[in-house]
Amino acid sequence: MKGFKHGCLLGMIIVLGIAGWIWYTPNVWQQYWKECMLLCIFGLITGSVYYEVMLFKQREHRLQKEEEQRLLLQQKRYQLVLDNSDEMMYEIGICEASDIISDRVYEKFGWRIPKQSKNLDAQILMKIWHVVSEDEPQVRLLYDRITKQGRSGRIVVRMQKSDGEFLWCAVTGFPLYDTQQRLVSIVGKIEDVDRETKVRKQLEQENRTDRMTGLVNKSAFATETIRYLRQNTAMNTAIIFIDMDHFKEVNDTMGHSMGDHVICDMAQKLQIIFANYDFVARFGGDEFCVFVKDIPYDTLKSKLEWTVDKLHCIYTSADKCIEVTASIGAAYCTQKGPDYQVLLDTADAALYEAKKKGRNQYIIKNIVGALRLGDKMYAAKK
Repeated sequence: MKGFKHGCLLGMIIVLGIAGWIWYTPNVWQQYWKECMLLCIFGLITGSVYYEVMLFKQREHRLQKEEEQRLLLQQKRYQLVLDNSDEMMYEIGICEASDIISDRVYEKFGWRIPKQSKNLDAQILMKIWHVVSEDEPQVRLLYDRITKQGRSGRIVVRMQKSDGEFLWCAVTGFPLYDTQQRLVSIVGKIEDVDRETKVRKQLEQENRTDRMTGLVNKSAFATETIRYLRQNTAMNTAIIFIDMDHFKEVNDTMGHSMGDHVICDMAQKLQIIFANYDFVARFGGDEFCVFVKDIPYDTLKSKLEWTVDKLHCIYTSADKCIEVTASIGAAYCTQKGPDYQVLLDTADAALYEAKKKGRNQYIIKNIVGALRLGDKMYAAKK
């Protein structure tokens, strides 16, 4: 209405000005009446246009205000739903600090998402969620999946509480786009899966571990060794088979309890002899297997000599005693990416020869890929 008044007022001023000019100069009207009529029409049109422009601006301002109020109300509703939900929901802006977070996150972790996520990247996302550094690849994977592929994702990572405790959490993220299909934020939820994750990992550990000795079992040894051989390019690798000599006599002479003690004692000695990054496994019974990474040939010989000597031991119980020795077969490869089964079969064949040639000794078989180049025997010093 105000724009309409302004427009009419402007038009009337122009028309009255022209009329006054004509009144005082009648001769001009007779000579220039056409021009005077055009000026009057121009005044009316100008007033009308001004009115329309003002009306449009007023309408645009009103719509903008209504949209702002609608968005504010929507955000309040969203926050109200978050605060009254058991879910830990969140929204993190990509380019602007427009973060929304459920109070459940603060109740669970003791921290809030800071409103400083401008120019968000995976590193900032890790800090926002307080994720441990070991789980960084997971966060980067989720961030790239959302921002580069436009797809949702779910990861399980460890988040640190304000008191320093870590919780396993499942983080789900979805991309949120504006009307122009620009990614504006990541929305999703955080779930506490600490208990079930720890139970699952404990079961996984039990499934891959020999209960008596605590070493990895045969299945886990194969899985980890194959994974290493496929993913790494390290040379000078070896698989070592270790078997007790006449172990049945230990059980028959001194009982199964002593036999179990000897097995556990062997396992402890092998863990001392070989490095933490080597794979030491119990294959079953009195058989052990070791995968050694990046070891020079002379070092392997020295380590096997030490192993034969270390495993040579006398066990006593009451009035009985028994001498225990071990035979060892090793497959050694200087080339990259040897085949696991070839290494294993070669080490098994070397063990068989060590037993056949008198036990209490080791044999190394050199291989390149699937080819065996030569056999060498090194008897342990007695």
